[in-house]
Amino acid sequence: WEHALQLLQAMRSQDFGLSLVAYSAACSACAKAFQWQRALSLFRALRRGPEPLSLASYDAALEASVRGRRLRSAVEIFGQMRRDAVEPDSFLYECMVGVCE
Repeated sequence: WEHALQLLQAMRSQDFGLSLVAYSAACSACAKAFQWQRALSLFRALRRGPEPLSLASYDAALEASVRGRRLRSAVEIFGQMRRDAVEPDSFLYECMVGVCE
C-alpha cells in the first residue's frame, strides 16, 4: 500500500492528473492492508474528480469499509453507487453482508 501511494504521488508531481484506474488500485491496496482510512480518503478524492466511478472503485471503498468495520460508510457508499447507476457485483453484496456481521 505504501508503494502504491508513492506511485500515486509521483503521478501527481508529474501532472498526470487524476487517474481513475490508479486511484482505484491504490484504494484497493490500502483496503487489503487494513488501511481503511487511507482507502476511504482516496475514494473521496475520486468522488470529487470529473470521471464517473467504476465498479472497481466502489469495490475497493466497500472493502475498506468492511475491514474497518464502518457500517455507516459502507451503507453510504453502497447507496451512492446505486444512485450513480453502477450495478453491484457479488463481491459488493458479500461486503455488505460482511459489514452487517
